[in-house]
Amino acid sequence: MMHVKNVSKIYEGKVTYRALANIDLEIEDGEFVAIMGPSGSGKTTLLNIIATIDEPTTGEVLIEEENPHALSRDELAKFRRRELGFVFQEFNLLPTLTVEENIVLPLTLDGKRVKEMKEKAQAIAETLGIVPIMGKRIHEISGGQAQRAAVARAMIHAPKLLLADEPTGNLDSKASKDVMSLLASLNKEEKTTMLLVTHDPQAASYAERVIFIRDGKFYSEIHRGESRQTFFQSIIDTLSLMGGEHHDISSVRR
Repeated sequence: MMHVKNVSKIYEGKVTYRALANIDLEIEDGEFVAIMGPSGSGKTTLLNIIATIDEPTTGEVLIEEENPHALSRDELAKFRRRELGFVFQEFNLLPTLTVEENIVLPLTLDGKRVKEMKEKAQAIAETLGIVPIMGKRIHEISGGQAQRAAVARAMIHAPKLLLADEPTGNLDSKASKDVMSLLASLNKEEKTTMLLVTHDPQAASYAERVIFIRDGKFYSEIHRGESRQTFFQSIIDTLSLMGGEHHDISSVRR
């Protein structure tokens, strides 16, 4: 489904900084993968390159056998709208629009008919349990509801790959659990391939596999078995072995 091939990222400046070094990563269709590592490890840089927000210095990214970085600007904009879904820590919802208007935004940009947009929005709102807030504006809803709305917007065009960057970073423990349960069920029921970047071991434990990177390099990976609690503990143990600042794992939610 997705293949990151020997990707490196070097930022030029007064001091040259290598953010990523020779990263290889494959994600199968329908897989749910988390990326973890200390602050400055390169995990967000990797996500941004996969999301086509940033360019690799060397190497390439293939999504469904296609290299989006080789597309023209117009083709890339279309590729992002149709193939990728994005969920961010800050929600990135427009405050002047209602929840429903925010959710249908990707379809509006693609010129879909109003009737079709409303039908799709209603269907996904029912799936995500946000029908009662569809007419509300962003300041009228909670953080957990806002993140559900952001997930709905990311999913409305049925993307092949959903990219989530610290989606629980601004949420309390209950809302975090709700959002991660939601992502896990979408992965299972809709077969959406998901890539999650997170500091939170609890959030990462919802994935099937966690990849750890440190200093821009692959460090290790672990796979989830039957027990999510055991997987959670393995994530904690690996983070402890990696070292890093104490705040890198301070968001543990038991």
